[in-house]
Amino acid sequence: MQSQSFNVALLLLLLLGSSVSQDCSTWYENTKHSPTAFRNVRNYGAKGDGVTDDTASIQAALTQGRNPGESTKDPTVVYLPAGTYLVSDTLPLYFYTHLIGNFRCRPKIVLAPNSPGFTGRKYVLEATFGDSEHVDNFYHQIHNVDVTISDGNPGAVGVHWSVAQATSLRNMTINVGSGDMGYFNENGGGGFIGDVTIIGGNTGMMIGGQQWTIRGLTVTGSRNVGVDIIWNWVFTFLDLQVSHTPIGVQLKGGAAGNALLLDSMFTNVYYCVATDFPLPLEGVLLDRVTAINATYITAALQGDPAGTTFVPAWRQGNAFEHGQQIPSPAGVLPVTRSNVPIPSVPLPTFGDGNGGGVLNAYDAGAKGDGVTDDTAALQSAIDQSDQVFLPYGTYLISSTL
Repeated sequence: MQSQSFNVALLLLLLLGSSVSQDCSTWYENTKHSPTAFRNVRNYGAKGDGVTDDTASIQAALTQGRNPGESTKDPTVVYLPAGTYLVSDTLPLYFYTHLIGNFRCRPKIVLAPNSPGFTGRKYVLEATFGDSEHVDNFYHQIHNVDVTISDGNPGAVGVHWSVAQATSLRNMTINVGSGDMGYFNENGGGGFIGDVTIIGGNTGMMIGGQQWTIRGLTVTGSRNVGVDIIWNWVFTFLDLQVSHTPIGVQLKGGAAGNALLLDSMFTNVYYCVATDFPLPLEGVLLDRVTAINATYITAALQGDPAGTTFVPAWRQGNAFEHGQQIPSPAGVLPVTRSNVPIPSVPLPTFGDGNGGGVLNAYDAGAKGDGVTDDTAALQSAIDQSDQVFLPYGTYLISSTL
């Protein structure tokens, strides 16, 4: 009898839970924004119902009335409320475009099955135009947006991101499925990538550029390579997690430079880091790296295909000690820090859920028009709240805040 009562209660809880929709309201979605620099895709006709093809609507929100060239005159946040946005063509992100999703209920962009042109390489999100250097392709952001590639798109790539500084990808899951890659960039000299998960594909991430800082990247289920570094100066990975792929990180060829892997883990891979060793081409630093069921850590460092190997500190490539070059091409390094991970902290979310605690400067009387003296209004906002949101604009002041 007691068991029956428990089962009835459990069923009732499940039924009640399934009928309660998640609260996706946010202060950012509901607050006032600059009329020239904020666009909600719903205002351009996007439905986000997972059935309607929203390609044209989102493309309009991204590009309508804007200059595709490198100009700082029309920065725009394009906002995606919670929902599933079906698309069938590339979504272009012009210079100084921030594509931002609902931070409580991340929206998902889904490439429709058998979309035209995606049998060869073609991108769902495209932030790269013009010259092949891309070292001046600034001010791109994608935050809180997931991407899914449906079947029938073997050449599809989730994000083309050959960008420069002041750029970031944060809080994304890219489900590549039977597509080609989650992320691709052939050039540039980028900013930051953090809290991004890539699932499936032939290659999870193919990346080339001068320098990148990448934290909290998870790559799983890639059919060939998790992270393929095609060229670089130096990339730093903190808290990299790669699993269920033949090669975790590939750093090969005369154009490949250096990779630093800190507090990272490889699980069920054959090679954790594949290089051209013993050729002295690439530099690798492993600092607190764990390998589970990995045959090789690198070509110079054996792993355990049925166990766990922990590498406190190890290097491949040129190294110096007390001003003298160490003759061996690879080997153990002295441990220089405690056996504790470096803090891996995501970007904070402002406000408590749907907006308590964030004060919009407009609500305190600020204009942001570059003409009105906003000193008193901004000071009032600061005095009222420890979190003040300034919509895009030029705020003229005449004394210290």
